[in-house]
Amino acid sequence: MSDDATQSGWEKSAENWIRCVDRGDRNREFLLDQAMLDLVGEAKGIKALDVGCGEGRFCRILAKRGAQITGLEPTTHLIETARERDPAGSYIQGRGEELPFEDDSFDLVIAYLVLVDIPDFRSAIKEMARVVRSGGRILVANVNPFASTRATAWYRNENGEKLHVAVEDYYEEKAIPLKWSGIEIINYHRSLEAYMSAFLGEGLILRQYLEPRPTAEAVELSPEMLDEYRVPLFHVMLWARPEVSGSVTSASSEPGKEIESVKMADGVVQPYVESKGSVRDPREATHSEIAAVVERIVKVEGPATIRNVIDRYRCSFGLGSFRGSTREAVDNGISRAVRTGLVEVIETDDSDKSGNVLDIPGAPNVVLRERGPRALEDIPIAELAALAIHLRLAETDGETAHRRILEFYGFKRLTLGVTDRLNRAMSEVTRLST
Repeated sequence: MSDDATQSGWEKSAENWIRCVDRGDRNREFLLDQAMLDLVGEAKGIKALDVGCGEGRFCRILAKRGAQITGLEPTTHLIETARERDPAGSYIQGRGEELPFEDDSFDLVIAYLVLVDIPDFRSAIKEMARVVRSGGRILVANVNPFASTRATAWYRNENGEKLHVAVEDYYEEKAIPLKWSGIEIINYHRSLEAYMSAFLGEGLILRQYLEPRPTAEAVELSPEMLDEYRVPLFHVMLWARPEVSGSVTSASSEPGKEIESVKMADGVVQPYVESKGSVRDPREATHSEIAAVVERIVKVEGPATIRNVIDRYRCSFGLGSFRGSTREAVDNGISRAVRTGLVEVIETDDSDKSGNVLDIPGAPNVVLRERGPRALEDIPIAELAALAIHLRLAETDGETAHRRILEFYGFKRLTLGVTDRLNRAMSEVTRLST
């Protein structure tokens, strides 16, 4: 289903959606609002972004609690209504997949029942992780994936009585057309694994995972909530971006000196050091923080043995030799990078005694590389050129350069289209070198 079809449904349904919200949404009012506000905590003074804010309801709730809130919404009528209802607020028309904000702009990013509306949810999660500051949080309310595989979660008998929640084709990512109260929109089903992998892949840390259950008072006020008392149709997650301090360097840089980004014709390609600092002692870093650094090292500097990765990591942090629990922490971080799909292993040698073999159950592998896209055509020319610069391929002949790039991404052969893209990338490297 296309982005245009998704947005068209919301544009046509905006007025009816506003009417439904104004009448009252029991799931938000009796179930999710309190869980979300509890995890926000003290709102006064925080700089927050509500992605997919609709007509601004939750923005206004947080603003009353003292938050400096910005609402983002792609639907024209909804964002106009938000501005009308809160003239003093900040409301911007835009898409979650392309947030119009600088890196590290917000203390808190909120996605309140919006990920199911976004076709490219992985890009949206990547963007949320980009705009939240170091030490900041991402708060998500979402439909439980086991309840989103079909348009109607509940299976009913011939009398219309709800029996149980039905699950169909759980692992298939798919568009689900929905219709109710004059609203006709498209939601998207994805597995819980798909969502969790997207967040973990950004180096985020899960702090809270809730499946809110209505209180007895809520059921008394809204008897329909008895269904949510039986089955949790929603979950709420609080993710944190690791807080960093100090300075980080590339293994090819001098200790203590920050490395510079590689500037390309169509933008800036960031190196593996994306923050302005890092945890100085690996023993103080979480495994996911270390895994994120490992991913960046392998992405920029290419395939490496475990020992190479550890040496690069040590140099990046200006550390001496690794011993005991420090080495164990880094091993665990590398293992996590492999298990969560940030990097992949490409060679095996059980007899290796050099320290390269990593103790990953079932996979004593020795070489890591970035887990790249399935097709080279999906990789931006700027990224190919940046890789060529870091691998110093401008100093080699064309055939060698092509082979190194193909090896890095795990591709087996050249086609005319692939050759053309690689030639364009090498031309960009040559242009920048002159």
